Amino acid sequence: MGIKMKRNPWYTKEKFIYFISIVAPIIAYMIILLNKKKWQHVKYIEYLSFATITTSIWIIGLIPGYFRLAFLLTILMFFLLRKILRRR
Repeated sequence: MGIKMKRNPWYTKEKFIYFISIVAPIIAYMIILLNKKKWQHVKYIEYLSFATITTSIWIIGLIPGYFRLAFLLTILMFFLLRKILRRR
């Protein structure tokens, strides 16, 4: 007799989470948040970060062109300012 391994549902598998994060990030958020306890904290943060990044890419793609440049420059200035302040 072997040890029975508990199988994870198909919607908590790593490849599915990454796929759904690219195709429909909002649905991925719901899946990730509802199944938080099934993963270790590091894996949960990894999935959540990936879903957040793909959501931001989707949002950038949906805003008009003249706002994109302003949006990207604002993010760039924020990161540069943060980096400069951390060095002090």
